[in-house]
Amino acid sequence: WLSSQATGANSCLDLDSDRPSSLVDDSDASSVDGFLRKFSVLNIERRKDPVEASHKTRVSDSRFPYSLLHDTLARAYSLHFSGGSGAFSAMISDGVQQIFASLGADDTAGSSDILFAANVERTQPPELADALLRQFPKSSAINYLTARAYLRLRDFNGASELFASAGIAYAQVADDLRDAVDLQLVLPGTVIDIAHAYAYYEHVAELFASSGDQEGVVRFNRLALQSLDSDAEGLAPDVVKETRQKLWFRIFYAEIERNSFEPAYMAVMAQPDKSVQLDCLRRLISVLCERDQGISVLCRLTFPGLQEEIERTLLFKARHGDLLVPKPNYYKVLYSFHVYRGNYRNAASAMYQYARRLSTLMLTKGDVSELLVLQGQALLACINGLSLVDRQSAWVVVGRQSGGDLLADGNESNDQAVSGKHKRRRIAIGRYDTSAAAHEAQNIDIVDLADIRREYALCIARATLGTTFTELFARNLLFEPEDAVTLYIKTCNYDSAFSLAKTFDLKLDDIFAALVQKGVQLSSLANSSKRQNRHIPDAFWKNAGLPSTGLPSERIWGLLRHYLDIEEPVNGNGDLRYRLLVAQAILQAEYDSPLAPWLSTHLLRRCPQDLIRLCLVNGCVTEGAGFLLQHVNSTIAKIASSETALCKNTR
Repeated sequence: WLSSQATGANSCLDLDSDRPSSLVDDSDASSVDGFLRKFSVLNIERRKDPVEASHKTRVSDSRFPYSLLHDTLARAYSLHFSGGSGAFSAMISDGVQQIFASLGADDTAGSSDILFAANVERTQPPELADALLRQFPKSSAINYLTARAYLRLRDFNGASELFASAGIAYAQVADDLRDAVDLQLVLPGTVIDIAHAYAYYEHVAELFASSGDQEGVVRFNRLALQSLDSDAEGLAPDVVKETRQKLWFRIFYAEIERNSFEPAYMAVMAQPDKSVQLDCLRRLISVLCERDQGISVLCRLTFPGLQEEIERTLLFKARHGDLLVPKPNYYKVLYSFHVYRGNYRNAASAMYQYARRLSTLMLTKGDVSELLVLQGQALLACINGLSLVDRQSAWVVVGRQSGGDLLADGNESNDQAVSGKHKRRRIAIGRYDTSAAAHEAQNIDIVDLADIRREYALCIARATLGTTFTELFARNLLFEPEDAVTLYIKTCNYDSAFSLAKTFDLKLDDIFAALVQKGVQLSSLANSSKRQNRHIPDAFWKNAGLPSTGLPSERIWGLLRHYLDIEEPVNGNGDLRYRLLVAQAILQAEYDSPLAPWLSTHLLRRCPQDLIRLCLVNGCVTEGAGFLLQHVNSTIAKIASSETALCKNTR
């Protein structure tokens, strides 16, 4: 009765009765009267006491349950609650000491004292409970109760130390030690029934979890594991296994909440249950990909025996993720994971699948121009990865889509986009069946490095030309490499046109014809750089082979010569088809000036009959006759030189 009345456990005090009749017997009335006489100084009277009335107002304002202890202290001091101040604690300490002295309490805590302290901790505000519990002799039970008060005060470090100190009682083997017995008075029944130290530490970890302190959760779950490892006697093997699995699971999630990724990784690797381990691993992957600096941690950790599961998880998340959400991009994570381990082909495969996903996405939603840039970056990363492996292994495996292969730029069929001689190879590899029927059922393609280079070139062409020709950003657009070459020529970006045509093994006739046409157009103007510049777009000046000096007309002829020397070197022995093509285009344009020596000299030396025929066919008889005379003179000179050499040898 005293415990409940002193701490306000009951909703009100029954002050109309002299004593609790249910607890006092007539046979010991005299002793009870003597006991109650000690409380006469309290003089509790609720109706006319202004001090009590003001105290009730304060109690109501601070939401403290009214108790006998409050009334006693209110009469001795004028209390003003102000949190956990030192003055308040000192007043509480003095009041409690007076009460204990009046009750004749000694310096050792008995069972009744422990129950009294537990009632205080359970029913009073944490500041008041802490001040009261300080007056009790130190024991495991008092440390446990004080630690619970500290939890409510958010003093997690103090609570952790006291809980650990209280746990020492479980190391006491003798059953008659008072400290261990007292601790059992305040613990939940589930902990007492198990009668093992791990149950106590697990219970404390749950208290920290409910308070939101993950550091305490980790510490006491680890202590519980240590208790199991050191002493599992009397516990069923299944119970031990299940408990270890549960404790490691809780440690893992607590470490995740603390952003302690490496300890969380250790918890995953220590998890005894395989299915739970895989669940924790997938959760760890998601968290590492979503948080700052997490990807570097994911790449750095070794995950022995689990790397294939990591790859499957990342690939699954990549295939089902939203590409319009910038973070996390699981394709890029998978690429980094493979590159860190030196697996460049798998890294390239991840980027190529990313590019294919982007090509499919831009058919329905998203900004096509931005998606083309991302697609180009993905294909470039794929090219870089495959360039680091052996040429025979520079390929990736992709799933074949129904209705034909889907190029990375969204084209309907790969066969429509590339030259017939460079179609994708469809082969069976590794464990796949090589029979024709099985080959069709496998539904896979092998994409080599050359194919990916073509896709990249076409993607970049569409992204670059789209800034000038906005219709290229339309969805469901069939964009052929020939179209890209034509548009490059139209913008005078001859370098890009030449490079794209070489990539797709296209003929260069249109490029050389356009250069001749532009050169003739500029040359027909007056020798004025200002007038000629009006007919040249800005892209023209970015061509790498352009001479650095001269009029625009002179520089474009120099660019034409540069391309001819690349394709048909002067000292080479190959066909001169493009030089003849340029000569024919110049002659057909009725260009007033004669053929430049850098063009005619080489043709006259290698194929004079073709050059003379072109002149005659296009009505340039005078120029053809001149080339004929040059050829005859050159031939006579060669004959004369040969005869002279022969005569010398004869003599």
